[in-house]
Amino acid sequence: MPALKKNLSKSLIAVIASVGGACLEATTDIIKKNFEPALISVRNNFENRLSPLPENALIGLSLDFYMPSTLGSETSAEGVSASIPGRSCRKSGGHDIVRVFDESANGHRTNAVMIIHCSPSGRLSVSLAPQNN
Repeated sequence: MPALKKNLSKSLIAVIASVGGACLEATTDIIKKNFEPALISVRNNFENRLSPLPENALIGLSLDFYMPSTLGSETSAEGVSASIPGRSCRKSGGHDIVRVFDESANGHRTNAVMIIHCSPSGRLSVSLAPQNN
């Protein structure tokens, strides 16, 4: 009988631990999906107001893609670059720049548009969007 009680208590502890772990995981997901974006937004707003980018700052950005060539083992690069003055970033709502990729030496071209957003604190976000659908 004592062995049965011991096995039942171990089983009960295992079930409680697994259910507790599943509930903790679900709670963590809910917090991450609902509260994390709001907290990041608040942090970014405080950063924009309390620590703005100096007006004489210059942000330079370059994005390169390296692709294998159909001619052999050579690789070719396609790139796009942009520079943003701090004065533009400090405007209310930040500043957006849109750039397309240059054609590479072998005639290929990345069919994408680079969208850069600069916030008053100097935080950059870069996204790529397709040119055709």
